[in-house]
Amino acid sequence: MAHAAKKAEKPKTAKPTTDLIGNPERRTIIFVAAAMVLLAIVAVALNTISSRTGCGGIVLSMQRYQCYDNLAQSTGDVAYCMKSGVYEQNCALSLANKNANVTYCKVLSGVTYTGCIENVSIDAMDPSYCSMLSGNNASSCYYKYENQINFSTESYCGSITNSTYRNNCRYSYDYMRAISTGQNSYCSMLPETENESLMYNLSKLGNASVRENYGFYSYLNTTPSQYCYNVEGAITLAKGKNPINSTSNMSIYALNNTQISSECGVGNYIVSQNATASALSSICGYAFYTQRAIYEKNTSECDLISSQNFRYSCIENLAISTQNALVCNYLGSQSEASSCEYAVSLNETGGSG
Repeated sequence: MAHAAKKAEKPKTAKPTTDLIGNPERRTIIFVAAAMVLLAIVAVALNTISSRTGCGGIVLSMQRYQCYDNLAQSTGDVAYCMKSGVYEQNCALSLANKNANVTYCKVLSGVTYTGCIENVSIDAMDPSYCSMLSGNNASSCYYKYENQINFSTESYCGSITNSTYRNNCRYSYDYMRAISTGQNSYCSMLPETENESLMYNLSKLGNASVRENYGFYSYLNTTPSQYCYNVEGAITLAKGKNPINSTSNMSIYALNNTQISSECGVGNYIVSQNATASALSSICGYAFYTQRAIYEKNTSECDLISSQNFRYSCIENLAISTQNALVCNYLGSQSEASSCEYAVSLNETGGSG
């Protein structure tokens, strides 16, 4: 009997693979998950090491340096600054400034050391620390201290070995005495020759509002002595006193225009034999009108000033004094008005009206 024919076999179908390694998508997911777990383990390990060993146990250098810097600031121990790497100089400088203690400066060098000594001498109000420096560095230190106290004393001017610093220190003292006492005889102590460096220094001292109000920056080509006379005279006027006889009060608010012109006449307002009479006479008048505008709170007084710069200055000072930015609209241009409004905003805590 013939063999029965074999049944035809069904074709096999491929089963879905469960091989995780062979599946690219699942392999990627596994690797990412494993990496995250590993990072978490490493983070825990680093935190454990850090908690046991302090800043020294921190592996990453910048975090370790920051840790030592923070530790130095919280403990006041400069030794930690020496371990703070890139923060070392600033770390010690910060401690010195915060504690006004030159001991911290001693770990520094170069210009950072010099700056540290200068800062501490000012913060501690003790210029004797300047003796830790030498040459021009010491001179600069003493000069900056005197400048910080507005040259109210000349005690340390003599400790300055640099002749330029020393002379400027003494001249600045005489200038400030003229302003503070109202005695313009101190102005005669200043040079009668042009001195650009000294003029720049003087322009930064004293009553800045008076200098700016009456346009003294435009007179910087004058001599230091004459500049002193001009500023002292304007301050005296601003106080309502006669610039020639500062002990006699003068009611500037009651004067009419003719009287103002008379008071400011060349014969009455010669404060220095080298003064430019016409310039001084004009400044005198501008001072009167500005003060009267502020007193009366009226821009019409400013309109009597012929010089545009001084007129604008008068209006701006009236706006500041009354704390009224709308007054700035009386200025000639938008840029001037904007500048005026900004000045009012800077002085918004109080005026002189």
